[in-house]
Amino acid sequence: ATASVPVWQVDGRGHREATEEAMRKAASRLVRRGGWSCSSVRLCCLVDGDIVPAGLEGVAVPQGDRRELCISAASIVARTRRDAAIDRLHRRWPEYELHRNSGHASAKHLDAIIAYGPCDAHRASCFPFVRPRHQLAWHPHRRAYAQVQQLMRRAAQPPATTGANDLARHARFQQLVQRSKATVGLSGHSASSPMLESSPMSRRVFASGKRARRRARRSQVSR
Repeated sequence: ATASVPVWQVDGRGHREATEEAMRKAASRLVRRGGWSCSSVRLCCLVDGDIVPAGLEGVAVPQGDRRELCISAASIVARTRRDAAIDRLHRRWPEYELHRNSGHASAKHLDAIIAYGPCDAHRASCFPFVRPRHQLAWHPHRRAYAQVQQLMRRAAQPPATTGANDLARHARFQQLVQRSKATVGLSGHSASSPMLESSPMSRRVFASGKRARRRARRSQVSR
C-alpha cells in the first residue's frame, strides 16, 4: 500500500512530519485492504531511517534500502508511484517540464518559474521561495533565487503591466505568497522576506568563511 500527503500539508508540517503521516496512512490502508480490523492485527513495520514514527510499531533500519530486501522493494514501488504522479503533474503544467527535472530545482525549471510563476504543486517552503540552508554566495542558482524573491515582493503590489502572461504570473506568485504565510515557523523566516546575498549579515558570514579557508591554506603551506 502507498500513500501521499498534499503540498499544503508538507509546507505546514514540514517534510519529516509529512513523511511520517504518509507512512501511517499507508499502514492503515494495508490493514483495510487485508480485510483485518485495527484491533485484531498489529503490523510490524520496517522503517528506512533512524526512528519509527509515532503510531506505528516496528524497527528502524538505517540505510534500510541497502540492508533489507522488503525495504528495497518498497522503495521501488514508491518511486514508481512518484514518477506516475510527476507525469500527471507534467500533463497539467507542461511548461515546467517536470517529466525531465522530476520537480528538482534545475536551471530550466527555475527559468520556467520566473517566466510563468509557480503552480499549485510547488512547495512554498522550498528553494527558490525560501533561502537555501547552505551559503547562498556559492549557490549555482543564486541569481534565479534573487529574481524569484523580487517577483514575490512585487506580488504584494498591483501588476506593473497588463499583458496576459504577466498578469497570470503575478496571480500565481500572489497565491504562493499567501500559502507561504503558513510556513513562517518552519525555517525561521517568511518565504516572502527578502533574504538576498547582499545583506550585511550575509557578507560577514561569507567573509569569515573565506578567512577560514585562507588560514587553512596557509597552514598547509607551512607544513
